[in-house]
Amino acid sequence: MTVSLEKRRADLSSLCRVAACLINEHLVHAHISETSITLSHPQSDSSIIVQCVDSGIENGAIYPSQLRGVVTSEGTPIKDGASLLSLYGSWAKQDVSLLCEQLENSTNNLEALYKKSRTPLGINSSPLDWEQSIIEGEPQDPWHRCTYPAVLDFFAANIHLVVVPRVDVTTVGDYDTWINQVVPKEVEIDREKHVVIPVHEEQLPCVTGEFKDIPVLPGSIAGRPQSSLRTLSFSLTNEICIKMPLSVKILGRVRNIYPHEIMLGSRLEPVWRIVEDAAMSMGGSLIIVREYAAAATQSENLGCIIRQSIESIVKKTGDAVIVCAALIEHADAIWGDMANKAVVLRDYCSHLFHAFLPSVLLHGMALQAHPQNILVRVDRVTRKVKGFVYRDLTHMAVHVPKFRESTSLDMDIGPSKSLEQVYENILRMVVHASTGSVIQAFGLGNEGWKIAREELEKMIPADHKLARRIFFEKPTRPAQAYLTRNMAGEVRTTTKVNMLHHCQKTA
Repeated sequence: MTVSLEKRRADLSSLCRVAACLINEHLVHAHISETSITLSHPQSDSSIIVQCVDSGIENGAIYPSQLRGVVTSEGTPIKDGASLLSLYGSWAKQDVSLLCEQLENSTNNLEALYKKSRTPLGINSSPLDWEQSIIEGEPQDPWHRCTYPAVLDFFAANIHLVVVPRVDVTTVGDYDTWINQVVPKEVEIDREKHVVIPVHEEQLPCVTGEFKDIPVLPGSIAGRPQSSLRTLSFSLTNEICIKMPLSVKILGRVRNIYPHEIMLGSRLEPVWRIVEDAAMSMGGSLIIVREYAAAATQSENLGCIIRQSIESIVKKTGDAVIVCAALIEHADAIWGDMANKAVVLRDYCSHLFHAFLPSVLLHGMALQAHPQNILVRVDRVTRKVKGFVYRDLTHMAVHVPKFRESTSLDMDIGPSKSLEQVYENILRMVVHASTGSVIQAFGLGNEGWKIAREELEKMIPADHKLARRIFFEKPTRPAQAYLTRNMAGEVRTTTKVNMLHHCQKTA
């Protein structure tokens, strides 16, 4: 049987990602030579040979892109990531069969994305076109396109409307008014006694199985998924988008939403103003996407968040607003004809750090600013960076004593982290994930990391010993352990090279 080019590409991607994770997460012993890496395990006498294009450290890790995709065990080729993971499972005496199924799901989805025809991107492309342009996603996660057990459409999805007794629902904001923007006018229910809640089409069997007596209104409403898949935009309105629970494993976690998470964004509105003001006070520009309203039940399977749309921010600012996760694949669509990428990177880093560092320095609060949660604002004429947008108000790392002391705001903002953990969070997400992806996209390597360090050093006071130690002096930093995370079923970290330290040691 002939294997398509797209299938071979998807198999190659999964193979290289699993190999890189095995090495980076120290799950195997890796003997690195100039052209290959030999993998072994103390519980096995066999070995695996991974051929390399470049076996050097890049962004603190071996990247999948550095591997040729030629992987053999005792001379026998290994065809894909699931086969390599299965072999590791036999070495480590672990049952990885479910993880292999989920990896095959991700690989099949990636194959479908490779086959999808696309319209070329440009500075005037819509925010949603940028959202849906992402193919490779997180460059090191083998499950980056996993939607297990479903096979989702990455470009279109419908919602259904269920009617829930109001006594069983907690709402915040002007929920009924906002939800009416997507509810057909012909829908008639007693709003004093009932609440309409949208449900993703893939979630509907889960909801009707748990809530057997609630009615589902006839018909469905078409939407377009953002990069998170459980957040949909609608042609009916450019003002809002809706985030809903989705009992599907995406990026290592089932994407249900707990009731307290649904309410968090609206409840912490005073916090978001403080974070925006902190950025402004230090010369940055940060817009936090507001959560206008929400509805929660007692179940993590049913509820929704009505969020300000990115299109409304585009209308207000006039800028191009681009999700940063798309930049690693499509940066040339904005800056491809600019000869001096180092100048673009310096501008990007300066704005990025001035947007997300002030809340850390002033208040001990780090937003969950990974590339899918942050969007860059770009001037449509000059193509210079003007600022950043942040969304997803569910997670943050905060040192509560410092936050309360600096803001005089006495409210529950979640569990307290140490200041060291807060600074490590920003080093991992803002510096190595968000900045590192642009450095890689521009092919600037060590030169790019020196630029990032120079721009970050401008913001850190000379006497701020903690920040300087974590950002510049420590040779390593915490990083996501993708394979270990999936085997353990919870977030796990590993240790990788801190490129802000390493770049100064490299000529």
